[in-house]
Amino acid sequence: MNENIIAYIAEERKPYEETKSYKTYTYNEDWGEKNDKKLKPQIVVLNLITKDVTIIHTESSAGHVSITTDNKLVFAQFPDKIKYGMIYCTNRYSTVWQCNMNGNNMECIINQQTSYKNHPLITSNHAPVENVRSLRYDPEGNALYFLSNPVTFFPHGSCSRLFKYNLNTKTLTLIIDYVNEISEKYGDALSLNFPGIFSHQLPHQCCQHFIIEGLKKESIIFLTITWGTRQTIIAVKESTGTLMDLTVDKIKGNWNIVYISSNYILANVKSPSQPSCLMLGKITINGRINVQWTPISTSDYGEENNIILNNICSISKTLKNPTTGGEFDIIVDLIHPLLLIFSPLLTGLVSFGYTITLINYTGSLGYGQKKVLELVGKIGELDISDCYTAAEAVKKMTLDTVTIDTEKVFYNGGSHGGFIGAHMISKYPSINFKKYYLKKRCCLRNPVINCGGMLLTSDIPEWSPLELGINWDMNQPPIISGELYQKAFDCSPIKNVDHVVTPLLLLLGEMDRRVPRQDSFIYARLLKSKNKDVEVVLFPETGHALDSIEAEKYSFEAIVNKFSKYL
Repeated sequence: MNENIIAYIAEERKPYEETKSYKTYTYNEDWGEKNDKKLKPQIVVLNLITKDVTIIHTESSAGHVSITTDNKLVFAQFPDKIKYGMIYCTNRYSTVWQCNMNGNNMECIINQQTSYKNHPLITSNHAPVENVRSLRYDPEGNALYFLSNPVTFFPHGSCSRLFKYNLNTKTLTLIIDYVNEISEKYGDALSLNFPGIFSHQLPHQCCQHFIIEGLKKESIIFLTITWGTRQTIIAVKESTGTLMDLTVDKIKGNWNIVYISSNYILANVKSPSQPSCLMLGKITINGRINVQWTPISTSDYGEENNIILNNICSISKTLKNPTTGGEFDIIVDLIHPLLLIFSPLLTGLVSFGYTITLINYTGSLGYGQKKVLELVGKIGELDISDCYTAAEAVKKMTLDTVTIDTEKVFYNGGSHGGFIGAHMISKYPSINFKKYYLKKRCCLRNPVINCGGMLLTSDIPEWSPLELGINWDMNQPPIISGELYQKAFDCSPIKNVDHVVTPLLLLLGEMDRRVPRQDSFIYARLLKSKNKDVEVVLFPETGHALDSIEAEKYSFEAIVNKFSKYL
């Protein structure tokens, strides 16, 4: 590999003639949330010695570019005739291409027609490779590993498959298949109840080679995945397909791989009682994969904060929905020792004495593909029913040294969680409260208020129909008919706005492209017309995640201020 050359992705510059006359103002679609006004991404090759710059023009938008050991470019292409929001979505068509450093001899090496062989443990039928994400090389640069998700008629989050492409033999192999149900035993997994791969991306250097018994070279792939209520690190032995959870008996928290070398894993782990800690894992293989974890960083948050963090307790429970019979998990956070995930907002609320319930309602990731698809066609019903069941269960829980005040119930949720919250304050009458379920206060962050509005103005218009179980052709999207809009509207919280009695706080991002804030404005206007208590906070230059410094700081301040008024 020529180390004097680098390749990267940059926005395509408009031709000079298109900067004159009316063409200056020609509208071009972008890739939605966090990609406002970004032009077509293209490959740029820079020679660090000669300073020569070569632009590789591709038919579609390019990404994930890298240079192979024999000095070729490998990259992904995304169809861009019609663009959809890209961030947070795995259901996007893509292909893998290869060409010379000057752009010649361009060929598609992985697409939906590419045949592949299954790992011997996999017996399922072939499904086309519709999506290619997170291209990673093995240490010698001879093979590519990548994740792939189903795209056609699938929700924007689902179980992934793990593939390997041999650049020398040009063969594709499926290493880990979708897992339908976690009750299924996957191959010769050492860890039971493997839910499948639920991961946004593969870590860099994910594949490492080890010499076993002094002779045999073995490839091990390391991944970070969502597994039920936690995020963990797993290892996959490529030759046998053996899976192993590397953190199951360690710190109960949110693990994420930072870096991998041949003998070590650097990982970040955090929990509500431990904001962040670096762990160094030494890898050994004696018949099976072993990792000895050692903390290498600590943080002092001050005596007062440490007392709060050390006394936070987390309880994980599996509940059964009495209406549907389905099971789902919840985590209850309160003051008392241990924990699973960290969120400054939630930890802050716990420090103020709130008991927090985190609900993995049906359709949540990390429980197999079947659980994801169970919500399809039941959005606005099953997810709401699960959350109501969880809230009722927590109200009845008996906890040592802690008393839950069941007369002071609050809701805080964003995006789909905001959709659920808006339903909760209008849809469920409570025997205990005699009015509506959340009597005290509700905070919704960039909530989905009208699924019909999502069809028209969201950067992911397919979200509503796909969750409703209605097919959506990504390449030839349908006209939004009155019938389609009505179905989307009927499952939406805005339909029951007349039932809302709960004081409401809406936290919105001015730059949100994912969920139309106009629907929240209309929702607030309707409530104000009925003299209901509603307040809207709009954060400038902030998108769907509300992740700007101002939004994170003042969101917490607003929530604590509004909730405390009703204690």
